[in-house]
Amino acid sequence: MRLLFFLFPIFLFSDYEEDLTKAYVFYLDKNWKLSREKLQKIDLEYELKDWRFYSLKGEIEEQLGETTEALKNYTIAVSLNQTNSELFKRIYEIYTNLKKPFHAFEYIRLYLSQNPYDTRMRYKAMLLSKRIGEDKYFEFSKNKFNSESIPESEFINLELKLKQKKYNELETNLTELKYKYPFEVGIYNLEKKIFLETKNKTKLEENFLEQAILFESKERVILELANFYKEEKKYLKALNLYRKYFFLSLKKEKIFEANIFLKEIYRSLNKNDFLAFDELEDFFLVPQKLLQLKRLSITYPNQREILILGIYFSKKEKNETEEIYFQNKLKARDEKNEFSELLNVYSLFLKEDLF
Repeated sequence: MRLLFFLFPIFLFSDYEEDLTKAYVFYLDKNWKLSREKLQKIDLEYELKDWRFYSLKGEIEEQLGETTEALKNYTIAVSLNQTNSELFKRIYEIYTNLKKPFHAFEYIRLYLSQNPYDTRMRYKAMLLSKRIGEDKYFEFSKNKFNSESIPESEFINLELKLKQKKYNELETNLTELKYKYPFEVGIYNLEKKIFLETKNKTKLEENFLEQAILFESKERVILELANFYKEEKKYLKALNLYRKYFFLSLKKEKIFEANIFLKEIYRSLNKNDFLAFDELEDFFLVPQKLLQLKRLSITYPNQREILILGIYFSKKEKNETEEIYFQNKLKARDEKNEFSELLNVYSLFLKEDLF
C-alpha cells in the first residue's frame, strides 16, 4: 500500500513534516532500517503525531515481519483518520492472514462502506459472511451482483482457451467474471478443470470452498470438497462435510451413500462407533424407528448421525417429547466434542436448520 502523503496545515513547513517526508522517501527506496530510524527520532522529538506517522510505521513493521506491531499501528492510524479506506483494507488483509475471520469481516465492511462498487472486495466479503454465519449480510451482498447469465458465446471462447491450455489467461478471465457473476456455476467448473490439469491443490481447495459456500445446498459440491479433504487426509474437515452431505441426503431419505462415506471417515479417525453405520444401512425400512434410535443412542452415545435421525423422525412423527430428548442429547454431545472436532472447520459446515 503506497501511503498518500500531503501537507497538513498544522504541520506546514515544520521540522516534523520534513522528517516525516524523509522517512517516507527511505520507505519508497525500500530502506526499511533508515526509515524506521527516522520514525524513532520523530517519536522522541514530537508529542503530536498524525495518522501518516502510524500508517508508515505499520508499513515498515509489516515489511520486517512484525505483524502484531504493524496491526497495532494501523489501528491507531485508522482511529485518527477514518476516511482512508486503504487502511481498513490493509487491516482486513492482516486479520485474514492471521485466520481471524470475525475481525477481518468487521474491517472489510468498513472498507466497502466507502467503496461500495469494488466488486472484488464485495465478493470476498460475501464469502466471508457465510463462513462466520452472517446470513443476512450474505443475502444483502447477493443482491449487489449481476443476476443475468453469461452469454453462451463467451463460455465457448473460454472453453477454447482451456483446450489450448492458455491456463493463466483463462484463470484471469474467470476471476474477473466471478466478481461480476458469482453464482454462475460454469465459471467454477472451468476453474476446477484448470487446477486439476495443472495439479494446483491449493487453488483447487479454494475453488471447492467457494462453491461450497455459494452453492451449499448442492450435494455434489459438498461431496467433492469432502472427497478432496479425505484424499488429503484432512479427516476432521472431511468428517464435517460428509455430515453435511448426510444431512442433505436425509432430507431426500436417501442416506445409504452418505453412511458409507461416514463409516470410512470414522474408521480413519479411530472412532469406535463406526459400527453404528451397519445398523443404519436400511434404516428407512425398520419399524419403530424412534425406539430403535433411542437404543442406538445409548449404545453409541457419541454417534452424531443417530441423534440427527432421531430429530428427523421425531419431527416427522410429530413426537415432541422424543424430539426434545434427541435435541438435548445432540446439544450435550456437540458441547462435549467442541474443541476436538467442531472448531476445526468453518461454521458453514456446522450450522443446520434441523428440518
